[in-house]
Amino acid sequence: MRFSKQIQIFILMTCVLCCACTGQNNGNTGDSDSTEVSVKDTLPAVKFDLQTECEYGCMDGDSWSYRATIKDGKVELSFNIPEAIRFLGIDEDQWHVGTEPRMVETKGDTVVSVFMKDIGQDYHPVLCMLMDDGTVEILDVFLAVENGDFETSGALHGFRDIKGFDVLKESDFDDLDDNFMDHQGIVAVNGKGEREEISLFYGPKMIMKEYEEDGKPYSKLFTFTSDWKITYEVGIAGEILEYRYKGKFWCSEYDGLNDESEYGYHFDLKDVLGDEPYTVDESRVNIKGSFKMATKDDKGKNLYEITPLKGYDFGGKSGKKEFYEIVDLYS
Repeated sequence: MRFSKQIQIFILMTCVLCCACTGQNNGNTGDSDSTEVSVKDTLPAVKFDLQTECEYGCMDGDSWSYRATIKDGKVELSFNIPEAIRFLGIDEDQWHVGTEPRMVETKGDTVVSVFMKDIGQDYHPVLCMLMDDGTVEILDVFLAVENGDFETSGALHGFRDIKGFDVLKESDFDDLDDNFMDHQGIVAVNGKGEREEISLFYGPKMIMKEYEEDGKPYSKLFTFTSDWKITYEVGIAGEILEYRYKGKFWCSEYDGLNDESEYGYHFDLKDVLGDEPYTVDESRVNIKGSFKMATKDDKGKNLYEITPLKGYDFGGKSGKKEFYEIVDLYS
């Protein structure tokens, strides 16, 4: 059953890898894609009124902290700074976004409706944008403010012919566990009235592998965001950037996964500019592929295994795992 399976997956990923795998791509992308989850196809079609503006309420419910407004097909995100910093738990002098609204950088051309609610079991505002082609793009609002990055990862895989958004309801679950009574979420509803939950990535934020090549110390660095953006960088001695890829990834299921601790992903990356003297190599404009990731306990040290499966191999070898350490940003 659809949502009971999502809950099982969520529990497993929280305990082992903390990675949500809903929102798979059911369309044709040219690569093998995620296993399609069964849906209730008897629901009546639902017509949604398009929302050109939405707000995320403040803690006391008397005002708002974030407001998204569509202007000429683009989304402008405004801040009620005193309320926003209360949610973030920071001091006013730590607010570095500025006082003016910020434009959300979508991959699609035209946004026709916006929706902003929590995902998870705590305050976690996610801005959902319905594009004119029926696809969905999202922005983790807290993460965008903290990092000053208001770029979406582009169209979420698995969401087509979407007409609007709604909050996750108990009726969406076939078998509701008491532990998830407080789980908040957002669903996208398509033209047939089918409801698909929008999920975030809960895995590692940054992982790194250090190695030597031709007598030089190199490092490989993966950065993952909750709203499905991925960056892969290779540098020398942590100072000279060799190349940087940035794009999106999405969770998939593979027949070749050995056990329940492994999760598969597809990715679509583009070579992007880095610091001088780095320039884009025209031979590396776009790369695609898939990999699997699993946790590993090595004498008390938590590592992540990255195994390239198809396409770009991240400088390794297809089918051969490499071990990455978690980067502690606060050490």
